[in-house]
Amino acid sequence: KKRRARLEARRRAMPAKRGSTETNAAVPAAGSGAFTQTDLNAMVAGIAAGTVSATLLNPIQAVRYHCWGRDDRTVLVAAREMFASGRIRPFTKGVVATVLRDSLFGGYFTFARKRLSAEAAQRRSSASSSASSSDLASAAPPERSEFAATVLAGMMAAALSAPMNFVRNMQFSSSPSEPGPSIPRVFRNLYARTAAVRRSKGTRASVQYAFARMNIGWGTMRVGLGMAVGALLYEALNASAHSYLEAKTSVPQLKGLPVKTTTTTATTAARRTNSAQKEDA
Repeated sequence: KKRRARLEARRRAMPAKRGSTETNAAVPAAGSGAFTQTDLNAMVAGIAAGTVSATLLNPIQAVRYHCWGRDDRTVLVAAREMFASGRIRPFTKGVVATVLRDSLFGGYFTFARKRLSAEAAQRRSSASSSASSSDLASAAPPERSEFAATVLAGMMAAALSAPMNFVRNMQFSSSPSEPGPSIPRVFRNLYARTAAVRRSKGTRASVQYAFARMNIGWGTMRVGLGMAVGALLYEALNASAHSYLEAKTSVPQLKGLPVKTTTTTATTAARRTNSAQKEDA
């Protein structure tokens, strides 16, 4: 009888345990290795933002690139020269590479920043539950972890989008009257030059050459720091704007006003009750 009772209790407990396991597997915890819906939303938002900004700003970037190396060439002069040489073509040159670069950067940056911030918050919460008060006082503040996560995400996104940035620069450097080189052609030329450097100077020199051509290094760190500082300023200004608007829209309450409002509300309710009773009578 005891054995039968134990088996019956075990059989009853199995469906509940299986259901709880399926429920936990269906909703991954934030900061875990699973790709969640929040990560997908962040990536799609970053890709959309990068695509729109690249499409709108590519003509301005083309004119700015055309001004480099000439001190006597203003923006209007460069735009006139580009229009006279190729009409609309110089202003749309490199738009595909720019869209690919900015969509890669935006999508991966938003995904990596949110994921790294979530993991940092999860580590802080797990450490705070088991650490003492002295350890919590010496721990890094959340703002520092957020800044470090933004720097790291910006550096990784810049390194990922560096090849398309190189393609865009090569297309911008071509003559305004001629179509720019295609993306496969730019990569073939880079591979041929890198292979030539490897044959003459070795593998390490070829890697350094490829990184220098794609501006991976100090430029990558500059982008990461710039994104972190920009995000910090945005959040600070956003908080200040919200505080200012809340202070402007809030109505200061005078002394006695809540009591008067309560009395008026009670008097109105009593009058309505009396009226209803009279109608019923």
